[in-house]
Amino acid sequence: MTLKLFKQRILFLPLFLQRRKWPWLAEKLCYFFLRLQPNHPELLHQLVRILAVRGQTGKVIRFLRSSLQHSPDNPYLHSSLGSALLSCQRFEDGVTHLRKALELKPKMIGPLLDLGNGLNQLGRKESAMDCLRQVITLEPTFANGYYNMGTVLMADNQPSAAITYFEKANRLNPNLANVHIGMGNAFTQLGRFKEAEESMLRGLALEPRHASAICGLSQLKSRGQSSLHLENLEKLLEEGHFSIFDQTIMHFSLAKAYMDMGKGELGFNFLTRGNQLRRAIFHYESNNDSAFFNRIIQSFDSHLFEQRKGCGSPSRVPIFIVGMPRSGTTLVEQIIASHSQVFGAGEGEGLWHLTNEMALLTKSKKGFPEGVGEISQKQWHDLALAYEGGLRVEAMDAEHVTDKMPHNFMNIGLIHLMFPNAVIIHCRREPVDTCLSIYMQIFSGHHPYAYDLAELGAHYRLYDGVMRHWRQVLPNRLLEVQYEQMVAEPEAMARKIISGCGLSWEDACLDFHKSKRPVNTASLIQVRQPIYNSSVGRWKKYQQQLKPLLDALGPLAPELANRDESQSTHG
Repeated sequence: MTLKLFKQRILFLPLFLQRRKWPWLAEKLCYFFLRLQPNHPELLHQLVRILAVRGQTGKVIRFLRSSLQHSPDNPYLHSSLGSALLSCQRFEDGVTHLRKALELKPKMIGPLLDLGNGLNQLGRKESAMDCLRQVITLEPTFANGYYNMGTVLMADNQPSAAITYFEKANRLNPNLANVHIGMGNAFTQLGRFKEAEESMLRGLALEPRHASAICGLSQLKSRGQSSLHLENLEKLLEEGHFSIFDQTIMHFSLAKAYMDMGKGELGFNFLTRGNQLRRAIFHYESNNDSAFFNRIIQSFDSHLFEQRKGCGSPSRVPIFIVGMPRSGTTLVEQIIASHSQVFGAGEGEGLWHLTNEMALLTKSKKGFPEGVGEISQKQWHDLALAYEGGLRVEAMDAEHVTDKMPHNFMNIGLIHLMFPNAVIIHCRREPVDTCLSIYMQIFSGHHPYAYDLAELGAHYRLYDGVMRHWRQVLPNRLLEVQYEQMVAEPEAMARKIISGCGLSWEDACLDFHKSKRPVNTASLIQVRQPIYNSSVGRWKKYQQQLKPLLDALGPLAPELANRDESQSTHG
């Protein structure tokens, strides 16, 4: 073996030690080698991975920032720092450093790949795809380029296109567990559960400790899976050596399995720990949300709507579905999208892009929400046309297109000014059941309030407050749909929804669970099944554990919560 080859191979010793469950030694060896070869790109990459698995990403970020003070134009330091920042969900900062790395040294595959991932997380899917197209052009035999393109297409609600890229990645390298798991997730979105299970199992065969695969199979439990690998999953958790995110999804997976088995107390313990891990990655203060909600209420007053009466577009093409997450929005969209004249576009981000750019439209450069009073009638009309044009890209010739972004409940005033004739459906559900269902989910988007019971209750009260405001300033504007009524009387409520959208009845709307349209939300399994009532009143099994939530909800908490009638946590 030549000296050069020996040096190349010895640099991979830290990663070898990490895999042999000696992470502390792997870390020390990385620092030792970096003193010998400062800023070596492969060593920096290994250090990021090792410390991320140990839950010490903050430590590597401090190390890299310190190194950058001495070498501010080192592209490898910027690349490694960007990767580390992405791993702890600091996407904007991560993207900034990755762009700097590519500015200093263009066409680096690693930073391009990471930049695509970061932009995808920020919802900038077209830009993410541009990065990954560059990766594929530069390295056409690099399997991860195709895999990452598949993940962006999944986020863009294009699972069929994603499968094409996953298959290309698999042909190039059939031993990548992530590729098989990605295909499993795509098949799940399409309702092809048997193929989803087979793909997940192939991924697990390649990487038995893959937390996402175990979690994915747990999600498929109702399609014939038992509580798969439950004991092994606990053992894996005890062994450690998982990233914070993997630990989080393993806790959530165990919580779901035990709760499904009727072991509620044990399940809730895992759920609490999983939420604590998830909450720790966010810099969030509920006071900021409270201030923002108040600014919306103050900006969208009755005077504004009177002053801007008749503005916007008369189009009825968009159908907006809003409400708290887990309140039945996906179910309602699936019913409507089963109609032959409707295209279900899923969770569109068009309105949020508009709010982010509002300062460009106002003379005073005021942003959202304060700037809404400066938008002219013509501008509202132009904004509506641009928004509807964006919907039409996917919807082709459909007479109506749904936009089911739950948190657009904050934008109801904006929707009304753009589309005064469009249907706005507000989905409601019993407050504690809604919050418990949120608490049991790991969301892919930015929902920092969701992982702490007291903060979740506070956020629900803000939602309730802004909805009361909309009813006051825009009376009779909303089509209200109560989840519990939907469960009790599915046909009657489905007919009410279809009629409220100005559509004639079609029987397919009651067979929504047979629809082949892709679904990319936390409810993607449930909407492939007929309506069930097992989640109604579920919170009563966990009343003792939910006390922080009940206290935060205050007057919105059910009267039953103040009694001692339902204290069991074992049902």
